[in-house]
Amino acid sequence: MIIARRKTKNVKNERGEFSMKKLTNKILSSILTLSMIFSLAVPTYATENFNDETDSISTEEIIEDAREVYNSLTPEAKAIFDASLAYDSEMLEFHLTYVDKNFTPPTTPKIRVNTMAASTDPMRVLMTQLGGLGLPSAVLYSLKAMGASMVAAIADGPLPVGDILLAAATASTVVVIAANWKVVSPKMNQITKAFQTAFASSKSNVSSAFAKIKREAKKEAEKGEKKPTGNKVKDVHKRLKKEGFKKTGQSGSHEKWKKGDRTVTVPNHGLNTEIPIGTLRNIWRQAGWIN
Repeated sequence: MIIARRKTKNVKNERGEFSMKKLTNKILSSILTLSMIFSLAVPTYATENFNDETDSISTEEIIEDAREVYNSLTPEAKAIFDASLAYDSEMLEFHLTYVDKNFTPPTTPKIRVNTMAASTDPMRVLMTQLGGLGLPSAVLYSLKAMGASMVAAIADGPLPVGDILLAAATASTVVVIAANWKVVSPKMNQITKAFQTAFASSKSNVSSAFAKIKREAKKEAEKGEKKPTGNKVKDVHKRLKKEGFKKTGQSGSHEKWKKGDRTVTVPNHGLNTEIPIGTLRNIWRQAGWIN
């Protein structure tokens, strides 16, 4: 009887341990499942791309740069760009958010592209190649616009270096890369390879063009690190006061600051408001801090 009771107890203990193990495994499994669900729920497109991993860029700068990029495209390049948004959900969302909220991708675009471009679809190849590099959306947008200009310029032979650099200038590629330099600089070789894959007949010229783009972007980034003030109104006020400027008046939300024969106009919608980079550069020029 004693032996039987002991066996019964042992069986119960084993069952209890087994039940506890099952419960523990279920809990761990549930935690793992939830963590996977939450990780998958994070959208691939997010404005946070411009905060933690990139240099400090304000929303105003993103909007200003994106609109400038799009509006600088030639009609043919813009048609190519618009058509490519139909199969690029991330860039379509970026375009709707920052450039044109009423935009609708053309369903049957009438784009005049020669047979070489049409047979390989460089835009689709390019965005496939760039898609896995983890680039900020603003950079992808600029590179996509650059690609559209290159497709529009394609002839029967390789694209000249000058045409590639012109496409980059139209898309403000140097400026946008410079603004995101910390994230983009380690990936410049991969970006170059992506363009070489998309524009296979121009590999050598693409390499030469991107070597120049990289040099220029690095210079711009280094200039940005030495910028005269921060992006906020209070940062500009601090520097103006330090340099001996005096506030002499205000019209609406625009302040006038003077020192000798120099007059600086500062928009003030609150001390912690960020000033768009174009306006900020104009303030620096007026104050004599940059050329």
